[in-house]
Amino acid sequence: MFQCHCRDCQKFTGSAFAAVIGLPKSAVTVTGALKGFTKRGDSGKPTERLFCPECGASVMDEAEAAPGLVMIASYDRKLGTGWQMKGGVSW
Repeated sequence: MFQCHCRDCQKFTGSAFAAVIGLPKSAVTVTGALKGFTKRGDSGKPTERLFCPECGASVMDEAEAAPGLVMIASYDRKLGTGWQMKGGVSW
């Protein structure tokens, strides 16, 4: 897990950083629909932001600057849409 402090992540999260978990794309399986948009990140290369079409929660990002890697949004609880991190903290 890491925090990205790039200006694009700050704008996307409305915070000083985005807390994400970097995983190989081949290790991630998505079930259900996601919506997204693509824009240029701080690197100048395209970044696709994927989010839940029901609640708008950020799910993951894919950046051309980091091929083969996805950045999963970190959560500590189950969201109402059924999205959850396996093994997450069960507060």
